Amino acid sequence: MRALYSVFLFAMLCAACSPRHVTVKPCAENTQPAAQTSAETTDPGMTLLNGVEAFEASGIQVILKRTPGKPVTAAALYIKGGSWNLDATNAGVESMALDLVASGGSVSLPREEMKVALNLMGTNFAAFTQREYSGFALKTIAKNWDASFAIFEDVILHPAFPTDELELERTRQLEFLKGLTEDADRFVMVLAQDLLFAGHAFANRQWGTLEFVGSYSRETLVDYFTSLLTKERLLLVVVGDVTREDLEAKVAGGLGGLPTGTYQAPVAAPFSPAQPHALAAFEADTPTSYLVAMFKAPAPGDVDYPAMLVALELLKMRLFEKIRTKLDLSYAVSAGLAESPSNYGYLYLTSTYPSLALNQIFDEVETMQDWLVNGDDLDRMRNEYLTKSTMGLQSQTAQREMLARYELLYGDWRLAGSSLSAVRAVTPADVRRVMQTYVSNLQLGYYGAASRLSEHLGQIDPAAADRVFMEALGFEGPKAH
Repeated sequence: MRALYSVFLFAMLCAACSPRHVTVKPCAENTQPAAQTSAETTDPGMTLLNGVEAFEASGIQVILKRTPGKPVTAAALYIKGGSWNLDATNAGVESMALDLVASGGSVSLPREEMKVALNLMGTNFAAFTQREYSGFALKTIAKNWDASFAIFEDVILHPAFPTDELELERTRQLEFLKGLTEDADRFVMVLAQDLLFAGHAFANRQWGTLEFVGSYSRETLVDYFTSLLTKERLLLVVVGDVTREDLEAKVAGGLGGLPTGTYQAPVAAPFSPAQPHALAAFEADTPTSYLVAMFKAPAPGDVDYPAMLVALELLKMRLFEKIRTKLDLSYAVSAGLAESPSNYGYLYLTSTYPSLALNQIFDEVETMQDWLVNGDDLDRMRNEYLTKSTMGLQSQTAQREMLARYELLYGDWRLAGSSLSAVRAVTPADVRRVMQTYVSNLQLGYYGAASRLSEHLGQIDPAAADRVFMEALGFEGPKAH
């Protein structure tokens, strides 16, 4: 029988270099002219911004990337705020409301007719929710852009909110929540995030809780969704063979009729876990154990963000080669960096020998904190990352998501043009510095048999873990940097 047992608090690590915090500037209405690029530019990221312009259409912030001749158009209406829109009493309401809007049709177009019309046009229309924002995504072939966008606007502006569809959405959401503890990969992230974001807006998850999801009425969802639809909250991003004049006319006849509102963008104030180090564990009789350790990290737009991104990508490569390939201690080991105004990095592991594998992770972290990484290894990792990133931006949807992320998370969509150059500029000294500065104060989530975490402690070299971990495994805290 599984039981969630106590969160264990551990001693503070001495840290001479504490992480810096940044304030993300508000996503103001962008009225700059189209981005200018030239054939002489040395930044390959700038080519991603060819044809992009930002403007205001009937009071709504718009980013348009025109791609003449492309057969697909991707659009999305973003609603700013995300978890900052929520509190402990209404977590889950935004996700339920948006899902119901997207699946329920409009007052004049019942849901079954909407589904048939969208299918016949090859159009995808869905809601999405994230910690930082939510919204509706639309993808269609170019010749059906007019008809598809008309349905898109109609459903958003005049949603039907059918009661039977509400109950279906409620059932789906409740089943998801009830099954969380059965999904080891997801739940171990929940455990670590609960520690990391205690008292922060991100503690209010978009998927909500069993108590509140089960109680929301149709009227509650209607009222909440109506409160979101103000011009100052919205960002419309379109990538396709669409002209500015066409888009301005469409918005003027639909979304432009919304009230302006008084939305103020949230400030990503400094956040700190409740304790410098903590462990939250979930007892489960599984054949393998899952661990994730999270730590505060520089946010998008921070001067250290590119170096932290490179450092953790390099660490991921080293962990795979050593722990997965050479030692065969794990079938899945990784490290990475999130992309959020209140940001974090993570170390991830699944293993039947979690303590042994964890020791090897700490060993690699300590090595990167003490020594400059090999320049050839850094170049190889960086080239692989840049190639993968560039290839991942070939689709219209990926480009739409990129423009939105940079506007909403970095504060300016034009920063996407310098992102690749920023990665290329990272040096071995930068990698060591950010590893020393940020990889500490770990918030650890563990899913599996408790005995498996400690049964190999005698085989762990304390010196290898000394700098990184905490007394959770019986070691002294790390040295101060």
